Amino acid sequence: MAANRDWALLIGAAVLGAAGCLVVTPLDDLPGEKIADNRGGEAHAGSGHGGTTQGGEAGEGGEGAQPQGGSGATSGNAGNSGTGGIAPGACQTNAECVQANADEPYRCRPSDHTCVALRTDACPLVFGAVSNPNAIYFGAFATLDGATPEDNPVLWAHQLALGELGGDSNNGGLPDGPDGKRRPLVMIACENREGYVDLAMKHLAEEVQVPAVIGTLKPGDLLRAYEDHAKRDIFYLSPVSVTSSVIDDDDDGRIWNLLGQPSDFAPTYAALLKRSEAWVRKSRGLVKTDRLKVVLVTTGDAFDSELRNSLLPTLRFNELSITDNGEDFKGIDLDGSAENLATKAVEIAEFAPDIVISAASELFVMDDGLQQLIEDEWGVKAGGHPRPFYILSPYNAGDVTALLARISGKLEGDINAGQDQQRYVGVSIAPAADISMQNAYGIRLRSKFKNAIVDTANYYDAIYYLAYAMYGANEPEGLTGTGITRGMQRLLTGDAYKIGQTPASATFKALSVEDATIHLDSTLGLPDFDPKTGVRPVDGGVFCFKRLGNTAKLAPDVLRFDSQSETLTGDFSPCNTGF
Repeated sequence: MAANRDWALLIGAAVLGAAGCLVVTPLDDLPGEKIADNRGGEAHAGSGHGGTTQGGEAGEGGEGAQPQGGSGATSGNAGNSGTGGIAPGACQTNAECVQANADEPYRCRPSDHTCVALRTDACPLVFGAVSNPNAIYFGAFATLDGATPEDNPVLWAHQLALGELGGDSNNGGLPDGPDGKRRPLVMIACENREGYVDLAMKHLAEEVQVPAVIGTLKPGDLLRAYEDHAKRDIFYLSPVSVTSSVIDDDDDGRIWNLLGQPSDFAPTYAALLKRSEAWVRKSRGLVKTDRLKVVLVTTGDAFDSELRNSLLPTLRFNELSITDNGEDFKGIDLDGSAENLATKAVEIAEFAPDIVISAASELFVMDDGLQQLIEDEWGVKAGGHPRPFYILSPYNAGDVTALLARISGKLEGDINAGQDQQRYVGVSIAPAADISMQNAYGIRLRSKFKNAIVDTANYYDAIYYLAYAMYGANEPEGLTGTGITRGMQRLLTGDAYKIGQTPASATFKALSVEDATIHLDSTLGLPDFDPKTGVRPVDGGVFCFKRLGNTAKLAPDVLRFDSQSETLTGDFSPCNTGF
């Protein structure tokens, strides 16, 4: 597998099941079967989950947001002028451009009165009332199936929020536009995989001239999108984690994110390693003077590398730092090739560590990934040493299907396996203290999209934050990224308004008071954004695996890191009463 493989879209919070287990997975497809990309021919692991695209939930007077133009096949190159006799610079309304182009989604670009296509190969789907004269256009990235791009869990979460905010009805959208009329939200969905992002951003920024982008992108792609189009004054909201390169960039406050950064997880890792070491010593009858060995695995990807760098100064075992443990610690970097994985698995098995820590992505837990290869090599190379205890990464938390199958297979086929599932724990994002909003979101989402994944609340929240920030900008005649940034600042303090529960009309009314602020409570929890950096930090949680007969099952959110006491709190008994 190439080192610069696709990343997982779920850097986001993913709530696994109704109980909620938040995970981080830097930008690959969401968990699912292989999907065929008709644009490139290569199979990718997937964002397609079957089913048909449905409208988002109806809001006040609104209808579900529907994709414009069928399956999303492009109707022309981005930036082409309209046909049907409308010369460049001559259009007056969006409706004119749509009518002149066989009802394909077009915009009459206000800056030069030229008809521009909204759909392209890189941005194949459009949702919303494109003909409305007051439409607000924005971009949103996802990993799209070339055959059925509309069947996408990320877009389903976006659509649900758009529907609740008014859908594509001419009566829906943001209030108080020109002449007091509403402004429907029109979402242009674009491909976030390598080879598409730059084309998509050029289309969104230079051709359609959107004021905002939901940036489900790799950190490098997000930063490049901002820098390449900085003069366009675009606001970027990332529903997924970002790295320090994005946070430290001088972006004029126009890049915000919902899921923190890798360093947020370091305290949880440190506390979990301490607790894991105690369990390993107790279960093996080791005494204080017996020295354990630990391996830390990472990759060269930006998120993984930054996570590793955050962990190195914080991890302790044998009552010593990583440095002071000397030869009892080994760092392993993966480059993604099958040969490298095989070589590193042998190296680790020969080292025979007691604990293996993953700061790596799918290379660690996928079929034929490092963890499986370590287990395969262990019996031959480890010299009879007990098999290792594993601490999985927030990325791994979003893709445990293959690992669960392997553990279950061992429990079923090996009478000596015992409680083998107890050798695995992992770090995730702790959900909101009150998960009722997340559970309600999952119910609403599944009622509209029966095949939807409910661990997509970050993508749902992102639409609400963007919509209310747009309204809070108080720019009815034309939005700017700078104005939307001001609008975001208005969502951080004040009386509580709940996403998806408080009627949108009530939230808009509160924000209609000049300079008023609100506290926008989301499915992810409190809006604890740093107003200077736009980063919303996250708390770490812990997941584990419980045994049901001969099958291993995921137990999400059994522990969470308490930053005040610097300890893990919660109940681990579903997996291991002695941990």
